[in-house]
Amino acid sequence: MTACWQDELRRAMADFEPDLVAITCMFTMTHPMLIGAAEFIKAMDPEIPVAAGGVHVTNAAEMIMAETGAIDFIGLYEGDEAFIAAIDVGRGAAADDALRQVAMTIDGGYVALGGGMATPPADLDTVPDYLGLDVGGYSELGEIGTFRFWRPTGARSSPVLSNRGCRAQCSFCSVRNFNGYGVRGRSVGSVIDEIKSLHGDHGITHLTWLDDDLFYDVPRMLKLFEEIAGLPFEITWDASNGIIASAAAAHPELVEAAAASGCIGMYFGIESGNTDILSAVKKPSGIKHYLKVGELMQAHPQIFVRGFLIVGFPNETIGQILDTVQLARDMNLDWYTVQLLTPLPNTPIYQEMVDLGLIESGELNTEGEGFTMFSVREGERQRRREARPEPETAAFFDLFAQPHDHVPTKPQLNDIWLTADYEINYARLADMDDPQKLAKIGRFLTDIADRMTLDHPLANYFLGRIHEKLGDSEESGERSRHAARLLENSEYWRQRFEKLGLPSAI
Repeated sequence: MTACWQDELRRAMADFEPDLVAITCMFTMTHPMLIGAAEFIKAMDPEIPVAAGGVHVTNAAEMIMAETGAIDFIGLYEGDEAFIAAIDVGRGAAADDALRQVAMTIDGGYVALGGGMATPPADLDTVPDYLGLDVGGYSELGEIGTFRFWRPTGARSSPVLSNRGCRAQCSFCSVRNFNGYGVRGRSVGSVIDEIKSLHGDHGITHLTWLDDDLFYDVPRMLKLFEEIAGLPFEITWDASNGIIASAAAAHPELVEAAAASGCIGMYFGIESGNTDILSAVKKPSGIKHYLKVGELMQAHPQIFVRGFLIVGFPNETIGQILDTVQLARDMNLDWYTVQLLTPLPNTPIYQEMVDLGLIESGELNTEGEGFTMFSVREGERQRRREARPEPETAAFFDLFAQPHDHVPTKPQLNDIWLTADYEINYARLADMDDPQKLAKIGRFLTDIADRMTLDHPLANYFLGRIHEKLGDSEESGERSRHAARLLENSEYWRQRFEKLGLPSAI
């Protein structure tokens, strides 16, 4: 059966008859989609040039060109000016020496023009002209950002970028590879003009900031939040990329101003609760900052606050992982995304892991055992394992029953991820009685169970418990029965429920 996107792309190609097709790929986890789309386009029309760009493409350009011949050239780094120059050269409107930030394969070898880090675009203040595209309709088809469940009903959403780059230099992050060093901010006026255009021309009522360091330049951000709060129409927003905790802890007035300007969701980049790990990966925040953030955010229940956590750093021990579990409990945020480390190409930690023999050089490591960015979608990978002719039946690896100096293997990290996720996020729900908090978590669990990862027994089981506490016996019963049906069909989940102290038959 043909995938629906293939039918849509075929129709669009026939209607538009493009001279060139350019594909953006921002995230390593969507690498297979990039390759699939490029090869599908080339199969339709072998003569049409195909270009690719974006953060992931810049970080893994040589790997991508080696993997497929369906991409003719790659635009490296920020392409505001360089991509236009490449188009002008291609159509004879500019000399060849205008080419920069371009990579391709020539005579079987990878060639990149322009050397290392690119020169940033000179003007960041231009308000985008979407040339008639239905930007407001995009949020009905997909999303960027992680707070869909908490947006106002019927909200039309759009991403917005107010600055580029990040002051931090975390060893697992690829922002500096793409944007260079430091942070470059747009003028407050240009950001406000863009918001007005998005609202007036496209009906946008919710924004997702793509900034990697949203709280950089405190006076500027206070002014921006003040201007947003004063707009003659209502706007809500979320920060899904991970705010630097030390910036919020040092300037609580930023949190207050953010809340007043319509913030409904914030992510904080925490990663670890162990000081040695934080130092090794060069996090700009420490334990005291994280605890301060946890305290600050309790005063803003209208904001759904989430934290990024990572387990599986090189040579990370059980004891260090338990420090992360404890810090998450102490911070008491609304929810945490617990991820197994995925080493991104061209980052310091990627090379470190190659040197340690933990990964293979030149590999993306997105599907191998023990490394994944899919967090709650780990359950989907497990269903694929169970569908094999001989499903895996490895014994459960109990995080809390291991020597603290043990460094877990990659397969053991799968159970560690599950146990940490359960202990940090789910276990506390049994003792939670505050109706407002229960309703808040219930909204998120519904998103997990009904959209993010279908047939997730933990989410359905605890949704049943939450609805029971909130007095909705009908929904509670339906969720509990669904969880029971899922357990009946999964030896993996029955075993995990038993090991986690949950009833394996509901």
